[in-house]
Formats: sequence, structure tokens, C-alpha cells
Amino acid sequence: MNHPKDDNFKITSQNGWTLLIDSRFSLPQTIEQLIPDFSALPDNFQKVDSSVFAQVFKYCIKNQNSQCSIYLKRFLDRSLLDKLKHIFRPSRAQRSFTGSMILKNNGFDCPEIIALGLKKKNFITSDSFITTLEVENSVDLYNFFHNYNNGLKYKRDFLRTLGRIIGKMHAAGIFHGDL
Repeated sequence: MNHPKDDNFKITSQNGWTLLIDSRFSLPQTIEQLIPDFSALPDNFQKVDSSVFAQVFKYCIKNQNSQCSIYLKRFLDRSLLDKLKHIFRPSRAQRSFTGSMILKNNGFDCPEIIALGLKKKNFITSDSFITTLEVENSVDLYNFFHNYNNGLKYKRDFLRTLGRIIGKMHAAGIFHGDL
């Protein structure tokens, strides 16, 4: 199985899952401690709005002596074709992990990845997820533009800054179709 590479991650397998986990975080005894039964989530898991092709949850974990807010994104299949593509190319979770590492290695800020989980069945990814640390003091863009009276000049300045960042990404050879 091809895995994205990063020196800070350890690989382990458990109960059919392959897990890459940031070595700065203590490894859970069982994969179920990181990935709950999605049909019966613990009370500390808060569902977050997302696309119909993903499930996103926010929850807190204790790591060493501190509490961390974590986001878990479970990637759902968009179609049968989407599932079959995973025979020939990495899963969406793997591509998300790789993309984040590319951004990080080129000096761009992005949510810090804690773990990548993959479950395969007959060479096809049957389930996958990625977990990230919460970006502190961040503001949701929808709320930023619709719920704050920042004025047109502020919004134009934001868009100019965003354009410069995208230009720097392109100059570094990083392109993303969703932009």
C-alpha cells in the first residue's frame, strides 16, 4: 500500500485499518478510540456542517497533559466510479494528506494533520478519514462575509491578499482545482 511520506508520522495497522499518526501524539490503544462507531457517536463528538460526501466531527482529546480540539473528516464515496478509482490512485484522504504536506513543506499554513486512516477491502479503499488540529482563532469565510459588517474595502483587501497567496502557490508549482 502506498502511503504519503512525512518523517513525523508512524504507521500502524489494527482491525483492518492502516493508520498514519503524528508521532508527537500518543497512539491510541485501539483504532476505535480514534474512530468511533459512526452510528453511535460519543457525547463529546459534535457534527459539523459539511458536504454530503463527507462526515465532519469536532471533539476534544487529551494528549499528554493538555486538551486539544480535533476535527475528524470521514470521506464518503461519491459514486461507484469514485470507489473504483481507488484501485488506481490514492484515496481522497490520502490526497488530502499529501496536499497538506506539500503546502506545509512550501511554507504555507494549513490545518495540522494528526492522523490519516485507511481501511481497504480487496485492494479498494472502503473507508478513510483524516484528523486535524483545530485552527485557533479562525473565522468561517461564510460567516466572515455574511455576518460581519467589514465594509467593501476590507473585503477587497482580503481578496487581494488571497490572490497573492494563490499566486505564491502557483509560483511554487501548487495548483488546486477547487480554488
